[in-house]
Amino acid sequence: MSGGQKARLGLARALYSQRDIYFLDDILSAVDVHVGEFIMNQTVKGYLKGKTVVMPTHAIKFTDMADDIVIMKKGRILLAGRGREVK
Repeated sequence: MSGGQKARLGLARALYSQRDIYFLDDILSAVDVHVGEFIMNQTVKGYLKGKTVVMPTHAIKFTDMADDIVIMKKGRILLAGRGREVK
């Protein structure tokens, strides 16, 4: 199983659990751009709408979709704020 397949399987398992809070640990790291966009638009912003989602990621492309952003380096907070305010 590839890294992307493992990431999608882990995401499916998380969604199946039907929780109020989701911790999605870098789910975009092993998928291509199109799959990443699908995951963000259909899953995180669609299926999980109204849920609390904590999603550490290196995919800064999707930061404009976030409500709150915390930028960290070596365990220290460099910048924090509302979605579009943090650049």
